Amino acid sequence: MNDAEEFLKKFKNVFENIFVEKSANFDLQKDLELYVNKFIQNQERWCIVNKITREITSSIVSASMYKIVIEELKHMLNITFCGICVYDENLEKFVLNYTEQCFEALGYLQKHIDTCNQKLEKIDYGFEDKLKLFNDNLKEYFYSIPLVNKKQFLGAIYVYNKDCPVDKESRDILTLVADNIAFAIMNANLYSILEQKDKDKLEFIASMSHEFKNPLNTIIGFTNLLRDGAIADKEIALKYLNNISISTHHMSNLIADIIEMARAQSGQLELVYEEFSPKGVIFEVLAMHESEIMSKNIRLKTSLNELPICADMKRFRQVIYNLISNAIKFVKNNGLIEITTFCRDGWFNFEIKDDGEGIKEENKGKLFKFFSQGSDSFAKRREGYGVGLAVCKKVIDSHNGEINFDSKENEGSTFWFRLPMKKIPDKNLKSISTMSL
Repeated sequence: MNDAEEFLKKFKNVFENIFVEKSANFDLQKDLELYVNKFIQNQERWCIVNKITREITSSIVSASMYKIVIEELKHMLNITFCGICVYDENLEKFVLNYTEQCFEALGYLQKHIDTCNQKLEKIDYGFEDKLKLFNDNLKEYFYSIPLVNKKQFLGAIYVYNKDCPVDKESRDILTLVADNIAFAIMNANLYSILEQKDKDKLEFIASMSHEFKNPLNTIIGFTNLLRDGAIADKEIALKYLNNISISTHHMSNLIADIIEMARAQSGQLELVYEEFSPKGVIFEVLAMHESEIMSKNIRLKTSLNELPICADMKRFRQVIYNLISNAIKFVKNNGLIEITTFCRDGWFNFEIKDDGEGIKEENKGKLFKFFSQGSDSFAKRREGYGVGLAVCKKVIDSHNGEINFDSKENEGSTFWFRLPMKKIPDKNLKSISTMSL
């Protein structure tokens, strides 16, 4: 029975006995006063809750927004301390947003969150485990309300009352505020992702336009020279035609990568498994790059395993082609490229190492993503990593393999992948679309 029902029951009893017991009028007045005061207090609280909700939904998620919410909650609930802990994408850890208040509580809570962050660095906690990690075993008179949206733990609201526990009504209000904050954070994250994708696509279009411009200029230039009389000299004509052929081949590869990117983003690749020699495919790809290797005077070292594997040979060749192309693009003149393959524990392993310019730390996270580039200003360069590495990752993932790299700026890069030597049974494979690529 709630307060209103209890009051009405008392009111009815008092009314029925009003002429029997004169003192009942005084009791009714007292109960009515208590109930009205409580009703007014709740109304004031919910007005503040509505104000907080409007603040959350109408403004960008930021430290200033958290500050306003914290101050309103602290004032409304008459509590000693309030803080909001949220995940910071840039710092890659949970951080506490707070106002200057109750340094004892702040110090304790900051230490608690730091400890949780340290544990997360060592162990990949699941959703339920994160909830327990951040919200269990808190000091007396501390109370936490998790920020959760669609089974994602985004942080928590922490409150502390110096003299007594937080009451149930206050906890209900905090839960409602927490739901609104979690919803706002998710919306902000989605907006940020969409905004970044739009930015990346525009940069990608500009970059690819630049990539096409160079081979097109080469084709136009040498074609004009041939038309203007160079075709009469057979030796020069063959040289110019070779340059045109290289440029058209480069453009063809760019177009193929873009098509692969568009198709790959729609789902898993459809694979056609067959047994073949990786060594043979690698030598075929190296032969396709012979003129580029010679023009840069690249030293080439290979140590290739002889064992066959079962995979999609067309896709495998595509991965090898992209990785070798990238190594040649970024290796220095007179530089060294080393290619190694070996088989171990049922896995085929491939490594390609170059002594090129390497990759900056801030660009490493972009390399396997579509619409991202590995250089600071890709449009200023003749060639870049393009979509090739993103396609490579899609192919390797579709085989249930792994791909990654190690690189230091100005010291070169090593790209590697591994594939199961035999086809994994279909029931263990990731879902594969029916789209034929």
